[in-house]
Amino acid sequence: MEKYYCRCDFIKRSVLAGASAPFIARDLFSAKRTKTKKSVLIVWGGWDGHEPKQCVDIFAPWLEEQGFDVEISNTLDSYLDEENLNSKDLIVQTVTMSPEKEGSKRISGLCKAVRNGVGIAGWHGGLGDSYRDITEYQFMVGGQWVAHPGGEVRYEVNIIDHEDPITRGLSDFKMFSEQYYMHVDPTMRSWQPRHLVVNTHHG
Repeated sequence: MEKYYCRCDFIKRSVLAGASAPFIARDLFSAKRTKTKKSVLIVWGGWDGHEPKQCVDIFAPWLEEQGFDVEISNTLDSYLDEENLNSKDLIVQTVTMSPEKEGSKRISGLCKAVRNGVGIAGWHGGLGDSYRDITEYQFMVGGQWVAHPGGEVRYEVNIIDHEDPITRGLSDFKMFSEQYYMHVDPTMRSWQPRHLVVNTHHG
């Protein structure tokens, strides 16, 4: 009988894959390499169905184990503190379906920090479905969630880039979960470090 993974299994596999190599931000995102200790701001909130607090409780201790100085916030007002944002090496966001609107000073602050060289990372709807009405943010991330076609379906995830720290050591695997239909930046296949590491087809 074939084994299919659920969404939680996929997240656990992703964490294990990341633990087998230096955290991706160390090599790809950080613009401040003179500091002896990296600093990260984790911002969580939005729809409770994606369990943002529970995810932070998993990832924050792991980031500390990797040598990061971790600051955790559950308010988007953190994006108004320009000095603090620019002092970070990385911002990890897990905020889904926030009601923020176009022109939000808070999200503009986030986008400005990333333009200034602060790294941005996240997963699932916490990064790809955060601010549906703010195109500046969607342009920065390179994609936006649209739908779960077919609901929960069976499908296979195919590893494209076997050398990326996220996928190194993983082989193709099967899932039983929702799929994402997304609007994406068409340059994602060629522009590093924003590139595809896995691919799949609709189940």
